[in-house]
Amino acid sequence: MEEVMELLTRKAAEVIGMKDSLGTIEVGKLADLAIFDTNPYDMKPDRLSGLHADMTVLNGEIVYDVEAENEEEMFDLMSHMQL
Repeated sequence: MEEVMELLTRKAAEVIGMKDSLGTIEVGKLADLAIFDTNPYDMKPDRLSGLHADMTVLNGEIVYDVEAENEEEMFDLMSHMQL
């Protein structure tokens, strides 16, 4: 899994010519990352496509947060209920 993660991050950034701004989490690089519901290092590489992101961060801003989405969905459901 270490090799697969290296290929998906650091090596991918090198291939597209962006190793100075992507591929690793470091000061001065773009803060683009995903936080998953399962630790990818605890699974086999062929199962990566089944991972679900709990949070996605682009340019340092949270663009998806499963907890916030669940809270919003619950609010919408409750606000449409007739009590």
